Amino acid sequence: VLFRSIKAKTRARAIRLPEHVWGLLAEESAQNYRTVNGQMLKLVEDFLVDKGRMTDKDRKQAIRQNAH
Repeated sequence: VLFRSIKAKTRARAIRLPEHVWGLLAEESAQNYRTVNGQMLKLVEDFLVDKGRMTDKDRKQAIRQNAH
């Protein structure tokens, strides 16, 4: 039986960051074994959870865990 993974709809956007900030983000991403995109998503999700705009169960990781 083949299963298709459940994925949230995504939207591609461009972001401009100073090169030194991008370099620091890339280093932090590598240390956490994440892609830069994955690290940015985690930072945004952490911010939104802190502000009460989303809950931990709304995170992308939660979607992935519920798929199994």
